[in-house]
Amino acid sequence: AALAATDTARVTVSARNPGARALTFGAAGSSCWLDFEIADAAGQPVESRVACTRDLPTITLRAGESTTRTYAWTGDARGTGRRLSAGTYRLTAIARVVGRSGLGTDQVRGASVTVQLR
Repeated sequence: AALAATDTARVTVSARNPGARALTFGAAGSSCWLDFEIADAAGQPVESRVACTRDLPTITLRAGESTTRTYAWTGDARGTGRRLSAGTYRLTAIARVVGRSGLGTDQVRGASVTVQLR
């Protein structure tokens, strides 16, 4: 996919529970539990300053259930207001699962897509 300087991409991130038991995400109510990360052509993470808030309820997915979030992305280093340089970037879906104690975060990476910024 290609993204010109004046374009806005819709980035859709989904999570599905393929197991037999319910899974609970966002134990701390974080708005960043289902998100995406950006890496440059060399695979290095791009700086992100996304502010995670605690305004979402805990989300439980029963066996076979899924949920989706969609983001508007303009080719910026998220949360910085700085447009990334022209080049190739990889966007990777990520789910952040906060432990019951709230003292750690496990990350589950999902599918990736390559985007060419012009």
